[in-house]
Amino acid sequence: MTDMDVLPHKNDSRPNPKKESQDALVKVYTTGREDNSALAKSMLRSADIEFMVRNDYLQGLFGYGNLFGNPLTAIGGIEFWVRREDADDAIEILSALDR
Repeated sequence: MTDMDVLPHKNDSRPNPKKESQDALVKVYTTGREDNSALAKSMLRSADIEFMVRNDYLQGLFGYGNLFGNPLTAIGGIEFWVRREDADDAIEILSALDR
């Protein structure tokens, strides 16, 4: 589970503002490198920006790692998603990783 995963009770019909805000997520960073992924998580947490990560655990799924090239390039890499209102700040913070 990520910081933004929401698992409401199946009988809960109340509006869930956290779930509704997930509809406005924006992809702000993609990397094929595990080290950049770890740094990105740390940087976003330090800035108190909530985020969701996709494809994070696929790097070593089959135990090959980078032996035959980076398997993440075939699926698009590790993706970082934030709320739309945090996107500009997250992009600015994470831009340091690609310098």
